[in-house]
Amino acid sequence: HDIVSPAPFAATELPRLQVRAKFFFEGENPFYLQGVTYGPFRPATEDGPNLPTPEKVTVDFGLMRDLGINVIRVYHTPPKWFLDLAQSFRMRVMLTIPWHKRVLFLDESEAVDTIRENVAKAAQANAGHPAMLGFFIDNEIPPDLVRWYGARRMEEFLNSLVRIVKKNDPLALAAYANFPPTEYLLPSEVDFYSYNVYLHRKK
Repeated sequence: HDIVSPAPFAATELPRLQVRAKFFFEGENPFYLQGVTYGPFRPATEDGPNLPTPEKVTVDFGLMRDLGINVIRVYHTPPKWFLDLAQSFRMRVMLTIPWHKRVLFLDESEAVDTIRENVAKAAQANAGHPAMLGFFIDNEIPPDLVRWYGARRMEEFLNSLVRIVKKNDPLALAAYANFPPTEYLLPSEVDFYSYNVYLHRKK
């Protein structure tokens, strides 16, 4: 789709984000993440991405900006038009890279190769785009897999995925999305640590 979106900010005003010590920076200014997940959705067309139409995304982004949202987390590699729209609204996109399958993957060379290829393809797809914040190289590895292989071996595999991201999009940030049952894997080469926390009660 080639569409013209309302561009409240100039494209040149969107530098890639950086991590310095404990903070994110946009150029020389601190950047405070206020994010939401977006999707996955049923594709708008039979062979389209897991996203609404560009027209609907434009409306959604406008509503998000009104609420102060500046980061969107998606779960499939977005097309360029999606990132172009995000850029026009001065929003960044964080992609959770979908994995091959949840099995004893480190024992299967084919599974390992597929995971690495998926990470490389995701990083290559929109490499260098100003709206691309970065990648979650994986999300919530089950505790039984970590206990079976050991945390150190699992962390080193995650570090290898970070290196693939950096090779294909050097300015993209890379992280792993932890959750409490996995007892906090801490790969050493990620740009920042992230934790998925679920509230069971409102209060």
